[in-house]
Amino acid sequence: MIRRLHHLRNGGFVIAIAAAGERAQRLRDMGLLPGVGITVMGRSPMGDLLSLRVMGTTLALRVADAEDVTVSTDD
Repeated sequence: MIRRLHHLRNGGFVIAIAAAGERAQRLRDMGLLPGVGITVMGRSPMGDLLSLRVMGTTLALRVADAEDVTVSTDD
């Protein structure tokens, strides 16, 4: 199933990044590259941050930025 990263519940793989410019570069620098596996570790109480595990590193990503990342899941 194809969906945006902010809708991901467990884990999946990055397919594409829809952002451009510096925003896209920042996401790539965090390790969000096509083919990379992602695991959702949790969400903030207010729901505006995601905790993700990417290539052995835990990241905090704003939902607004997660909307730019397309992922695939086994769901």
